[in-house]
Amino acid sequence: MRLIVVLVGLSLLVSSMAVAAGSAVAPASASDTDVTLRVTVVNQQGDPLGNAEVTVSYDDQERTSETFATGEALFDVPEGATVEITPTHPMLVKNNPVTVENVQGTTDVTVTMYPSATGEISLVDGSGNAVSDADVQLRKDGRTVLADTGTTGSDGTYTTPALERGNYTVRITKPGYYEERRTVTLSGDTDVPVEVEQGSATVDFSVVDAHFEPTEPLQANIEIEDAGGTVGTFRTGSSGSRSVSLDVNTRYTVTVEKEGYETVSTTFRVGERDRSRTFAIVRTPRLTVEPMNSQVVVGQSLRVDVTNEYDEPAAGAEVRIDGEAVATTDESGTTTLTVEQTG
Repeated sequence: MRLIVVLVGLSLLVSSMAVAAGSAVAPASASDTDVTLRVTVVNQQGDPLGNAEVTVSYDDQERTSETFATGEALFDVPEGATVEITPTHPMLVKNNPVTVENVQGTTDVTVTMYPSATGEISLVDGSGNAVSDADVQLRKDGRTVLADTGTTGSDGTYTTPALERGNYTVRITKPGYYEERRTVTLSGDTDVPVEVEQGSATVDFSVVDAHFEPTEPLQANIEIEDAGGTVGTFRTGSSGSRSVSLDVNTRYTVTVEKEGYETVSTTFRVGERDRSRTFAIVRTPRLTVEPMNSQVVVGQSLRVDVTNEYDEPAAGAEVRIDGEAVATTDESGTTTLTVEQTG
């Protein structure tokens, strides 16, 4: 009996140890729990589409499944995940993936696919010459997300991938040209000829000294650059102003320089209207020390005046002799110090 009791006690001890060890393992977190995402793919009339491929992406993972005859495809995804759904079909298309955020429980999502169409956008200028390197954007009516973006080639054309049939707004932009917008209906293979116009806008530049109130105009050099390099260097007149004609819808870098002043550089975009731009600059910081005595006797006091770059008294300036701090200027920029030795 004693042996039996010992074995039972040992068994209980082992069991309690196993329970203790098990209690050290953290329970599964909510993010480890899978929930069901049911995707139903239908056509424009709402009829289910079988044999469509559905790809879901989440947390750097991707899974693909084929829909049943009911148009459904089922996926187990982590609870709380943000899932992107992309359907494909031999005859129908979907412009943009469908995103479902914070998936909870069993979630049903219906994705509608449409007959496909393509558009060939052809750009020419007023002389009939092809316009290359223009940006093209297409947005389907009623949507906020762009359906497609691209750039015209050397022949001035851009052909879209397969898009949903329907009405689109086509937006075309290129530096130096006025923006062009067109409403087109894509059905089958659609040609979209567009003529764009070159243009310029006047920018009134002004340069002022920001130290003064009111500010004072300055004659300064203005250098203007675009993506291709320097456009030109101009000088403001006595009024501190200069008007320059620049290409519309173009981003420029403007640098303002004047001797004795800090250089200022900024980037801005010229739109399709005349505009003005003021640059407020200040003189390069500088301190000037001027002793009031031409000769000093050792042991006697020497008055020193310190001024800033605007010849104004510099209060709180530290005065040093041979690197050693000996005095600090008062509110009038003045201090008095003693010369201890000849030299």
